[in-house]
Amino acid sequence: MDEEELILCTHCNKEVAKANYDLHEPHCKRFLCICPDCDETVPRDQLEEHKTEQHTEVKCKMCNKKKERRHLLDHEKDECSERPQICEFCQLELPLSSLKVHKVSCGSRTERCSDCGRYVKLMDQLDHAPICSTITPTTSKDLVAEDDTSKDLVAEDDTSDTDEVTMLQCQNCLKYIPSDILKEHKLLCKQSLNCADVEDDDSEDENPSPGNVRAAGFSFSSLQKKKRETEDRNIDLDKISTCPLCHLALPVKTLEWHETKCELYKHLSLA
Repeated sequence: MDEEELILCTHCNKEVAKANYDLHEPHCKRFLCICPDCDETVPRDQLEEHKTEQHTEVKCKMCNKKKERRHLLDHEKDECSERPQICEFCQLELPLSSLKVHKVSCGSRTERCSDCGRYVKLMDQLDHAPICSTITPTTSKDLVAEDDTSKDLVAEDDTSDTDEVTMLQCQNCLKYIPSDILKEHKLLCKQSLNCADVEDDDSEDENPSPGNVRAAGFSFSSLQKKKRETEDRNIDLDKISTCPLCHLALPVKTLEWHETKCELYKHLSLA
């Protein structure tokens, strides 16, 4: 039996037997129509439902991009930049957008090769396999030795860094202070009265005048000693006494301060 001749219906784009075409065409035009969005043939009374189900734009839950409902599944499977992917090194599921950065750090982890004993990055294991047989096996002792060597190098670096810090002794409080903060320390040391001498050692490196040399040689240690002796004897600080240098009568508590200034003035006037 010869095959029936087929004719393509221009309305629904389906092949119909030539003998039935005259009946098919008016039926097709009456009950079917072509969707203007996708050119698919749909029942005329279901066109609006078709548009709602297939062509309404919806948001992808992963990347928030809008896609037609009919394309959403293909987008989530093959196109979405946030679709889940599995890291080949740790088998962790991550969004595609962050997988590249993750694989760089994850693939940099090392595992010991069971054949040659060396530690190989996960990302290099495929390249390592062909050359593994040509590498001399490494024992656990060799690995420990390498680790100890690296620790020694680190310790030497730490020692060299420590040696670079120069410690100098403060002549006031006799403590050892880093050279870069010695000047600031001396100022604080003087102000706190924890030292008995206000002589500045830095002035020894300069070329002072004779008058300044005498003034710099002046020490308050004797006056401070006198102050401590006075407090030990519980002297009445409101008692009037005379300055032994200028014979000015002042209260004892003021006289101690006055004698200091007076003696300093005397040394400066003799310069």
